[in-house]
Amino acid sequence: ACALCMPEIFPSRSVGLMFAAAYGLVRAMHIVLFVVAGGDAPGLRRSALQIAVPSAVAIGLVVLAVLSSGWVCAALWCVAVALDLAGGLI
Repeated sequence: ACALCMPEIFPSRSVGLMFAAAYGLVRAMHIVLFVVAGGDAPGLRRSALQIAVPSAVAIGLVVLAVLSSGWVCAALWCVAVALDLAGGLI
């Protein structure tokens, strides 16, 4: 999560896009593992699915942030971090 707070650490767009793809893969696997581990527990399965949509949107915002610059980039990063951290509460 700390790397999400520092968009300027990426030396190029390709590195930023690789980070976004890797982060998306990790978040997707996290959610899949929650669903699989939930088994017959509907509460855990529901919780995992509730964080899936905000996580997907946050990853999309990270990609847009990597492709933008200036205050737009910073704003997108801030919204992505907030959405990913608070996604389960929404």
